[in-house]
Amino acid sequence: MCFRKGQSCKEACKCLDCQNTEDNYSNVIAERKDIKSRNPISLNFELFKTTIGTNVLIKGCNCKKSHCNKNYCDCHQNGLGCSDLCGCLDCKNQKVQLSQRDKERAGDRLVQILELE
Repeated sequence: MCFRKGQSCKEACKCLDCQNTEDNYSNVIAERKDIKSRNPISLNFELFKTTIGTNVLIKGCNCKKSHCNKNYCDCHQNGLGCSDLCGCLDCKNQKVQLSQRDKERAGDRLVQILELE
């Protein structure tokens, strides 16, 4: 979780054989760059506020087997419902329906994020 948030792990994380430490900073940065080169929004947890005031993850999730009800799901892990921005299958998480305007705004924001990368 710390790695995904761009933070170094601390003792409170209870990781086993963790490499995400300040002592290993250069390797952590290299790994983050490698991950981002394969999927530019993979480590982005930006929230998108819908027109009805509900927050969803701008990148959504892509769960295939967890049914979005375990912490493997980025939406579930962040206490959010899944939305039309997700590519999940057989979702058991609360589903947030986005308006056409929300979908357009989210698409515009994703383009901005990718251009910043």
